[in-house]
This record gives sequence, structure tokens and C-alpha cells, in this order.
Amino acid sequence: MDSMKLNIKKIPLNIGDIAVSDGSSMLETILGSCVAVCLWDKELKIAGMNHYMMPYWLNTMRDPLMCGPDSIDALIAMIIGKGSDIKNLTAKVFGGGAVLEAQLKGNEIGKENVRVAREALEDYGIPIVKECTGNDFGIKVVFYSDTGQAFVKKLDIKHCPACKQNLLLIQGVL
Repeated sequence: MDSMKLNIKKIPLNIGDIAVSDGSSMLETILGSCVAVCLWDKELKIAGMNHYMMPYWLNTMRDPLMCGPDSIDALIAMIIGKGSDIKNLTAKVFGGGAVLEAQLKGNEIGKENVRVAREALEDYGIPIVKECTGNDFGIKVVFYSDTGQAFVKKLDIKHCPACKQNLLLIQGVL
């Protein structure tokens, strides 16, 4: 086994989570209509990722970090708190898909989530260097803090008649 892989800290993110690393880390999350913004400072090798669900605040939300603007602001503040200069940051944006039946019929939450990310990053002057958004399938995103590289794995949603819901199946191994 490659010794480098043993030294990489794996950090999974769920909805409302933010992680920033100045060490050797693998940040990962699974997205549908949610969005993850990945920030990277090439000079200092500092990376961060968020995972938010909604483009705007709802009274029923338990955590403001589930909302795009709050989550992006907090991510940027955390990465700057680690010593990064905002002018050294680049961004990658993922998710914002239409993966559920309601979304395929016109619910625009995914598109709005992506719009919020683009506008916030533009307001901060952070260029988006890569984007994988608006798919009709879920994705797993893996972001490496040492290199700023991100990898995306397509997820298939299969209907389960016995449990009357959709199940996420990861195709293959990353």
C-alpha cells in the first residue's frame, strides 16, 4: 500500500458542514441538489469545502450553514483564518443537480444553489476554475488539500419498490 495514502486524513462532510485543512487531507461529500464549494490556496496549500442545501434561509432550518450565503461566508472566513489571502484563492463548484422527481418537474433549488455560489464567489473576487453542476444524477466529490485536485464520481439513483424510495448506489470505487 502506498505510504502517502496512509498519511491523508479523510474528512467527510454532510449538509451544513464546513472543513478547512492546512494538512494532508481528503475532503469528501455526496451531492444532489446541494452544492459544495471547494476553495484552494495554491501558495499555502490550504483547502476548504462546504456543503449547503438551500440558496436562502428557511424558518424550519436548524443551522444557518445549511444556507448558501452563510455557508460560503463562513468557509471563506475559516480559510482566511488559517492564514490564506483571499487573492490567492481559487474555487471549484459542484452539485446543484436535479436528481429528484420534483426537481425534474421544475423545482429549481439546485440551479438556485449554483447561482448563489457563483454570485458570492464573484462578490469576493474568487475565480471559479472548475465546475460540475446541474446534473440529473448525484455525485461524490473528493477534494485533496495538498494538490487542490477534485475528483467526481457519478452516483446512480435506483428505485426500490420494496421500500418505496430511491436509493443511492455508488458505481465502482473511487
